[in-house]
Amino acid sequence: MTEQQPDARVLKSTGPTGPQASGRGVRGAAVPDFDWRDFLAMVVAAFQVLWAPIALFTGGFFLFYVLAWAWLRIFAGG
Repeated sequence: MTEQQPDARVLKSTGPTGPQASGRGVRGAAVPDFDWRDFLAMVVAAFQVLWAPIALFTGGFFLFYVLAWAWLRIFAGG
């Protein structure tokens, strides 16, 4: 009886052996390659996340200013 050879696809799916398996010695660390489009994408993403807290924060100051101005105008005769 002959021993059955494993399928080549099974061998490929098991992953690397040797230095590749430990993650050392074969490939260096990837160097980040950013261009202006990546920077623009990060700026747009930051704006999409931060616009609401910034609007609430600055809107609160504006509302306080308007109410203080109205209070002083009415009650302090300013």
